[in-house]
Amino acid sequence: MSFPFTLPTTSTLSFSQHYASKTYPSLLLTCSTHRGILRDSLKDHKRLSPSSQGANIKHIISVTSEYLSYLLFLQNALKCGEATKIPNSPEMEPEWRPTLSSIPRFGVREPPRRKGRGIEYEIFWTYSTLAYAHTIQARALLMEFLSPSIASTDSTSPLLPQATNHLLTSASIFNYMLTLTPPGIGNGEATYKLPVDISESMLSSLASISMASATLLAVLRSDPYPTYLALTSTSNSKKSSDANTKNYLYVPPPAPTGVKAHLNSRLCIAASEHAAKAQGAISSLVKAGEINEDYSRYLDDLRKAAKARGCRFLGVDAEAQGKVGEGLGWVTLAKEILEGSVSSSSHDKREAKEKKSLTSTMEKLLHSELQTVQGLEAKWSKTNDKLVFERIPPTSLLVGKIPSGREIHTIKEYSPPRLGQDVVSQL
Repeated sequence: MSFPFTLPTTSTLSFSQHYASKTYPSLLLTCSTHRGILRDSLKDHKRLSPSSQGANIKHIISVTSEYLSYLLFLQNALKCGEATKIPNSPEMEPEWRPTLSSIPRFGVREPPRRKGRGIEYEIFWTYSTLAYAHTIQARALLMEFLSPSIASTDSTSPLLPQATNHLLTSASIFNYMLTLTPPGIGNGEATYKLPVDISESMLSSLASISMASATLLAVLRSDPYPTYLALTSTSNSKKSSDANTKNYLYVPPPAPTGVKAHLNSRLCIAASEHAAKAQGAISSLVKAGEINEDYSRYLDDLRKAAKARGCRFLGVDAEAQGKVGEGLGWVTLAKEILEGSVSSSSHDKREAKEKKSLTSTMEKLLHSELQTVQGLEAKWSKTNDKLVFERIPPTSLLVGKIPSGREIHTIKEYSPPRLGQDVVSQL
C-alpha cells in the first residue's frame, strides 16, 4: 500500500517580474498562467473530501505536467540566452508548503511555507508534486481494485497494472531528481538548507518506497490465502452457530494450489529490502526530528509487513512439500515480526474498534497479514498435532535461511514533459 501523500501548496508568483525574453515574448506570461492554474488546482484539491480527491488526481497530474513543460522550457531558454534576468530585479523566491517535514510547534496542523531561491527550487517542487500525484493515483486505483465489487469478480482487472505503472513513474521521477543539481548549489551564492521534502536523502527514500510498493503489488493478485481463510472461517462459524440449518452441506473451498510461494516470498523480501533502504536514507533526519512521524512509521510498518508476508510464503512453500513443522516455524517468525507493529494488547483494543472504523490503511494491512498468519498457524497446528507430529524449528534458526530478495521491476529513465513545436512557435 503506497503512502497517502498530501500534495504541497504554493504562493503566487509572476515570472514576468524576474525574467524577459525577446525570442519568446509570451513565454513568461504563459508560464505564469499555467503556474496559477496549478496553484489554484492544488488549493481546490486540498479542500476536497478524501473520496473526491481520488477522482480529482488525474486533473492534478495533467496540470502539473503541462506547467512543468513550460517551466523546463523557460529554464532552457535562460541557459541558452533566449531569456534573461531583468537587471536589478529581485531574485525569484517561490514559496512551497512542505508535507513531509515535521511540524515545528504543538497545535499547528501543518508546517509553514518554505521560501527558496531561483528557478531550480521551483522545478524541484514541481517534480515532487507530480511524483506525489502519481503515487496518490496508484493508491486510488488500488483501493478500487480491493473493493468487493472488483476484487471478488474480476481477476483480469487492469487496475493493478495501472497502479503499478504509476508507482514506477513516481520512482523514476524521484530517481531523475537525484541526477539534478540541487537548488542553491553551483550558482555562486552561499548554499542554504533545503526543506527535507526535496533533500537528497528524502528523494532517495521516496524512490525506494515507490519500488517497495510496486513490488508488493506484483504479489497481491497471486495471494489467495487471505480470501481462502476468510471463506473457510466464515463457513465454520456458520456451521457452529446454527446446527439446524443446511450449512453443514456447504463444502469449504479447497486449499489454494499452484501458488508460486517461493517466488512470492523473494518478491516480498525484495520489497522489505527497499523499505529498509528507504529507512536508512533518512535515518539521520529521523534522529534530528525533521521528518513527519507518519512517514517514518509507515516505512517501518511496510518493512515489517513485507518481511512477514515473505516468511508466510516460505511457510506455504514448506507446507506444500509436506514439511508442516517447518511451515509452522515460518508463520511463527512472521508473527514475531508483526508483533513489533501489532502487539497482542493493542491488537485486542484495535479489534474492538475494527467494526467501527480503521482509518489507517497500513493498520489494515498489518491486521490482514496477522490474521492470515494466525489462520494458517491454526490450520497447520491442528494437522501437526493430530497427524504428522513434526518438530517446529526455532525461529532463530530460520532467520538465517531467509532468501535474498528478487527484483521484478526496473526503474526506467524518466523523460520530462516537453513542449511541442507547434506550441513553441506560438510563444
